[in-house]
Amino acid sequence: MPDNQQQSWSRRNWKWLVPVGCLTPIVVCSGLLTVIFSSMKSSEPYGQALAKAQGSREVIQALGEPIDAGFLVSGEIHVDLDGTGNANFAIPISGPQGSAVLNVVAKKEAGMWSFQQLNVAVERSDKRIDLLADESEGGVSGTQEPASQAVKSESQRGTSD
Repeated sequence: MPDNQQQSWSRRNWKWLVPVGCLTPIVVCSGLLTVIFSSMKSSEPYGQALAKAQGSREVIQALGEPIDAGFLVSGEIHVDLDGTGNANFAIPISGPQGSAVLNVVAKKEAGMWSFQQLNVAVERSDKRIDLLADESEGGVSGTQEPASQAVKSESQRGTSD
């Protein structure tokens, strides 16, 4: 190629173009995932479910203290403008003695969340801890108590023992 012919911009700057072209999609995807996961983690049913697991004697016995939530939450939360919605997700949790998955199924009616299913599946064992068992005496499968009330009453029970 003759020296007097000018090279294109991409040929002159390929050393910058390749890394920027590869890193930009990675940064954008990471940012989107962070927004999605943080919005799920800031939801009301997530916080209430995690608080119930962290306050459960059975879960503490199985995993130890402190119980921390993992980053990769899987599932979905859907809330309509009319105050109804549903949530179905799994939260990885762990403590010094082991790991588990906190499974959450909740329904929102009239602006209030109620848990339909709330259990902890301890990894490397068949143990499943039902966190609604205390509230559903008599074999009722769900709770009609608002989730915020359930968390409050659970934390009050823990301090009175």
